[in-house]
Amino acid sequence: MSLRKQKRGVIVDLNGQLVLAFLQEDDTRRVLFRVRPLMTEHGVFPPEEVEEFENEGYLRIAPDRPEQHTFKERMRSLGCLCLIDLVGADAALGKVRPNKNYAPDRNEPNRYIIYSDAITALPEDLLYEVVSEDKSAGALTGQYYLRSGGRISGPYCKSGALSCPASHTLMPDNERLFLVEMPDKTSRMFYWPQTEESGDEEASEREKQPECPDAPLQSHEALVSQGEGAKDKSELSVKLYFVLAAEGLAQALRAAGFVIDETAAGQALVLLAHSKKVQLAGDCLADAYLAEKTIKSLLPEGFCPELICSSPDLMIQQEEFQKSPWPVLRLKSGDGVPENKDFDLLDEKELLSAFGKADIKPDDQLHLFDRLHSRVKAQGQTLPLSCRRDLLDYLNQAARLPGLSEEEILAFAWAAFAEPWLQHQNPQPNSSQP
Repeated sequence: MSLRKQKRGVIVDLNGQLVLAFLQEDDTRRVLFRVRPLMTEHGVFPPEEVEEFENEGYLRIAPDRPEQHTFKERMRSLGCLCLIDLVGADAALGKVRPNKNYAPDRNEPNRYIIYSDAITALPEDLLYEVVSEDKSAGALTGQYYLRSGGRISGPYCKSGALSCPASHTLMPDNERLFLVEMPDKTSRMFYWPQTEESGDEEASEREKQPECPDAPLQSHEALVSQGEGAKDKSELSVKLYFVLAAEGLAQALRAAGFVIDETAAGQALVLLAHSKKVQLAGDCLADAYLAEKTIKSLLPEGFCPELICSSPDLMIQQEEFQKSPWPVLRLKSGDGVPENKDFDLLDEKELLSAFGKADIKPDDQLHLFDRLHSRVKAQGQTLPLSCRRDLLDYLNQAARLPGLSEEEILAFAWAAFAEPWLQHQNPQPNSSQP
C-alpha cells in the first residue's frame, strides 16, 4: 500500500487506509495541531511519498464542526501517536483537502488539511513499539515488546495496568516488524500483527504466485513487507539487524560500567566490523581491558578485530602506529558499579546481514571525507594514505545505517581517525571537531 500522487488539483490519496501517524501540537498559543503519516499495516511509507505533502510530510488538522469545543482537549489526550482512519468510504470522503489558509510567510506552512474526525486514538492492542528494557518507560504505545539482542518478547504493559495479554516470543526476522524513521530522524521499531483481513489478502496473493519448492529460504528479506523489489527489502533488513546488534553492544557495555548509547554503539560496531585493528582507550588501562573482555564476549569469531588497550593519553606501540595507524575507540567510564551480568553472543546472522550486504560505491561519502581532512590540513598535517582509505571505508558504511546524522558520523570519525594521528604528531593536539 502506498501514497499515490494524483493528477494536478487532486492531492495525495490516503483513502481506504488505516495509518499510524505522528501527532504534534506545533503552535500552543494558537492551539494548532498537525499530523504526519508513518506507516500502514502493509509497511512504512517511503520518505519521498510522505514528502509529497511538503513541510516534512505534515497535514494541518482542522477541527470538525461537531467537536469545535472539545478539539483541543481530545487532541492533547491522544499523545504523540494516533491513527488516521480513512478505511470506510464515508469516512474518507473529503477528509483530506488543500489548505485554504496555506501561507508559509504567515506561519501556515502546511499545504493540506485533514479533518479531526479522521484522527482517532491508537488502540493498545493494534500495534506495539519494540524497545530495549531500559527504554520501556518511554515506549510510545500503550503495550510494547521487549528486545534483548536477537530475542523479542511481549506484549508487556506499562506499570499500573490491571491486566496484560500473555507474553510470547517473536523471531527477529518476523515480517511484521517494521523500522520506522520518526520526524526527528531517529528510528523506532514497531510490531504490527497481521489482521485477519490483511492475512486473507496476502494469502490470496500467494495463491496467484507459482510455487518454487526448490528455492532457498532467505528470511532476512522477509523482515518487511513493503518496498519495490528484493533490494529495497534487503536494505531495510540491514537496518533492522543493525539496530538489534547496536542495542546488544550498548546494553553489555553499559552493564560493564561504560557510558554509551545506541548511536555510539552503532558507530563502534561499524568500526569493529571493518577494521583489522582497533585501539580501546579507557579512562585507565584496567577499564580498557574490561572493555576488551566485554566486546570479545559479544562478537562471534571473525567479527572481532585485533584489540589494543590503552589509557586515553597513552599511544602504545608508537613505531608501529607511525608505520600503519589504526583507529581509536574512546570509552568513558560511568560513576556506578558494574553489573555482574552475562550477555549472549551477538547473533552471527544479524551481523552478517548488517555488515555483509553493502552495495556501496568507493566514493559515496567523499564529501564527508573532504570536510574532515580539510580540518586536519588546517592544523598543518595530512592523514597517511592508508588511514585515508580506512576513514573513507568507515564513512561509507556509517552513512547507510539508521539514526546517524552527518555531524554525528563526522564527530565520531574525527575522534577515531584524525585526533589520534594529530596526537601522535603533536604532544598537545588540537581536538577541534570537523
